[in-house]
Amino acid sequence: MAKKKLKLFVWDEFKPDYTSGLAFAIAEDVNKAQEIIGVPDDEWGPVKEYPIDSPIAFYVYGGS
Repeated sequence: MAKKKLKLFVWDEFKPDYTSGLAFAIAEDVNKAQEIIGVPDDEWGPVKEYPIDSPIAFYVYGGS
């Protein structure tokens, strides 16, 4: 049986309050990603999926 490919899951509107939060995980599927993040919440926001087969990077500025 072939092992499932891993993907990067990114929530960049996670648990918004004054500003949006950020959550990410590398997992086989979105349910497993949410499980390993371990936040039982319904404010995940939209998720973006990226295959783990080439370099990828993101950044978030801090500040006011």
